[in-house]
Amino acid sequence: MTFMAVAETAQNEEAVRRNYDNARKAHDAVVHLLGKLRPNAEQRGSDWAKLALLKMRLQAVGYQL
Repeated sequence: MTFMAVAETAQNEEAVRRNYDNARKAHDAVVHLLGKLRPNAEQRGSDWAKLALLKMRLQAVGYQL
């Protein structure tokens, strides 16, 4: 989410794209790690809610997930 916030306030296109790309990489890493971890129900709900928000924000700027 930090990468998304930085991208949304960046002044040049290179910084915007770099931060969106980093947000995408973070999303993919979390998806991969959540598949290996065994969080409890509360943690799982919180993690998936944050991941869903990140996915929605990435899709809004044109990323296919």
